[in-house]
Amino acid sequence: MPGKSLVVYLTAGWPDRATFLKAAKVAAEEGADLLEVGLPFSDPIADGPTIQKTSSAAIRAGMNYDRALDLSQRLPPGLPRALMTYANPLFVRGWAGAFGEIRRAGFAGCILPDVPAEELVTYLPFRPRGFYLVPFVAPTTADDRLARVADAARDGAFIYMVSLRGITGARLSAAAEREIAGRVRAIRRVSHAPVYVGFGVRSGAWAARLARLSDGVIVGTAALEALRRGLGPFGRLLRELRRSIDIRPPAI
Repeated sequence: MPGKSLVVYLTAGWPDRATFLKAAKVAAEEGADLLEVGLPFSDPIADGPTIQKTSSAAIRAGMNYDRALDLSQRLPPGLPRALMTYANPLFVRGWAGAFGEIRRAGFAGCILPDVPAEELVTYLPFRPRGFYLVPFVAPTTADDRLARVADAARDGAFIYMVSLRGITGARLSAAAEREIAGRVRAIRRVSHAPVYVGFGVRSGAWAARLARLSDGVIVGTAALEALRRGLGPFGRLLRELRRSIDIRPPAI
């Protein structure tokens, strides 16, 4: 992907199936490079209140693993996508079978926020050819673990840099920005995989600053909050983010 990447998170089937598909189309039109589709889960430990609420609402409306994969086959064909899911739904199906199903549904990879890199590497042999798994790096990740993170980021995978200590939806600060810069530099010493920064991306200004430090940004909570207000606000937010990360502010 040329330039800086914009990754947009949507909860599968939320706020309803038709709007979910329309939102994905808007994301493609507004320049998203990758769609992160969240599989609704009953115990989303890494997610903040907004994503938890959308996940619960989707489950109440009947969304589940099979329906999410079926629905995802109707997403815009030109927009790459990765499935964000916790490990348990895949574990109960068997890793090889689940990865195959996810790949056949059109996903290029899988994001597993509750699986550490050391464990993620053990699942790599179960993937279909060309299917990637995304490792996470947190502000608390020790330097001596980064080589294991790099080892997991194979076959087109990116590294998901968690910008904050805590759950999704928290807010960024100047101190967090400095910490992120240091973590990204450390990652680059051991890996050539792109580094995308997520958690706390709420405005064009912050997206631009984080994109300057990394290869792209992931927007989740802010995207869902905008979509709750309608497709218009959702599209305007993505347009602001796309323009902001393309401008690239001067170094500070």
